[in-house]
Amino acid sequence: MCHLHLADTCNKTVPVYVVNQAASGAQWSHLVVVLHNYIYRRWFRPYRSELGHGRFLCKFVTPAGLGDRGTGPFATQPILDTFVAVNKAVCAQVEQTLAEFSTLDLDSEYRRWGAHGRPQFYVLQPLFRALLVVVCTDAFEHRDSGNAGDMPVLLVRTGEEQGLSAPISFDSIRDHASSSYGENDSAVKTTLETAVDFAMGLEAREAAVFGLKPDPAAAAESEGLTARSWKECFPDDEPPRVSTVRLVSDRNAAQWGWCGDGKSMDDHVMVEIEQRTARMLGRKSEA
Repeated sequence: MCHLHLADTCNKTVPVYVVNQAASGAQWSHLVVVLHNYIYRRWFRPYRSELGHGRFLCKFVTPAGLGDRGTGPFATQPILDTFVAVNKAVCAQVEQTLAEFSTLDLDSEYRRWGAHGRPQFYVLQPLFRALLVVVCTDAFEHRDSGNAGDMPVLLVRTGEEQGLSAPISFDSIRDHASSSYGENDSAVKTTLETAVDFAMGLEAREAAVFGLKPDPAAAAESEGLTARSWKECFPDDEPPRVSTVRLVSDRNAAQWGWCGDGKSMDDHVMVEIEQRTARMLGRKSEA
């Protein structure tokens, strides 16, 4: 595992496994954009969501060799065991790579991480070990990010719950789950909307008990660029010892609304990308 894959896996809350090798390239491309746009817009809160060091609700994983497995009646115990085993192997590889990077010389290999190259601020989250989401491309049916919430998905408990504040239970979403699978109801079939909200709830639960890991304030303080920029703007004040997203009050956040490059990127660039991949999928279907 290279440092780029390592950084993309750490600081994510849960993995989302997208499976079905029979999908066309156009379908894959469009589904990835739709899933990203839907999940990002449901998860992100302007001036509140921590985005530093690659933090996000999920990482998409597209494992080879799992074929047509995911959300349907083929979610048997052996198949669930396969997903759990794959996730365990991914986590083990991340831990091994983190250990290898910790032994490297700071002035050589660490520089490959670029401006965010501080491995101590990349953490394999306990929830990433404990819970995963499975999306099957057969359930896609040409949805877009506006109506992707009702797409059927599978939520799977892995049993790896070390480091969590409490065990994971699906009791709170029983009314929104159409089926249960596996030993001790280790998996439930539900909607993408319910799965995302469930993961967000667990993310908030763990943060309330343990705080965010890595600590955003410590990570921000460690970045020399952040400190230099602050001193240039406020030469008489010490840089803040809190995460920069927390410097905006709720009142100012409500007054200002979401603005800046991130807003422009989501409103225009990501919309255009989704429209483009939809057109490509349409042309592929007509061919």
